[in-house]
Amino acid sequence: KRQGREWTERILKIAIPASLMSIIRVTSLMGFTIVLKMTSESSTALAALRPGFSIESFAFMPAFGLSIAASALVGQSLGMKDPKRAERLGWVAAHQAGIVSLVISVLLFVFADNLAAAILPGDPEVAAVAASYTRFMASTEVFFGYAMVLIGAMQGAGDTKRPMWISLIALWGIRLPLAFALALGFFGLAAMGADGAWLAMAITQLVQGLFAIHLFRAGAWKTVKV
Repeated sequence: KRQGREWTERILKIAIPASLMSIIRVTSLMGFTIVLKMTSESSTALAALRPGFSIESFAFMPAFGLSIAASALVGQSLGMKDPKRAERLGWVAAHQAGIVSLVISVLLFVFADNLAAAILPGDPEVAAVAASYTRFMASTEVFFGYAMVLIGAMQGAGDTKRPMWISLIALWGIRLPLAFALALGFFGLAAMGADGAWLAMAITQLVQGLFAIHLFRAGAWKTVKV
């Protein structure tokens, strides 16, 4: 009975921060859509968000797959009592994601108008905003690729608290306030509308990547007891 309670506590220690990270992501997206609704081109911006995200997914889906691989390989390596192998494989997966994201992002940036027009052939206004979204995201997508893989690697090590804090700081601490300021013109800034919201998202991707790189390099995840 005692052993069952200990295992429950160990599982919850990992599961709760991971669950909170998902909640942070969902609620921050809700807040972001509220910002878009408050812009002068609200209907167009909201209509462009989903197709823009679909185009962007070409760049981050490979990183998503590599994140799953990194999580498994890092966990396996630590189970083998080989933290150096865990770190090496984590970086290999992250660099692969970075390279793939970079190549695809360059293509998305160059052909953003064509891709948006192909997805939205009957709505050039929404297509133009979706293309703008794509270019903003493509400019920092490589950092998001690193963030996805290194966060997955840390989670594979049983460290779900640091990824949770990365999400909380980046999405609620930076993205939403910055989106309000840039899109709506708060704090004395000129209102940029939807482009301000996209810029806030792009900056957040950069911040997430830098945070993940720093924390993974610091190596505290190697000593987490599961």
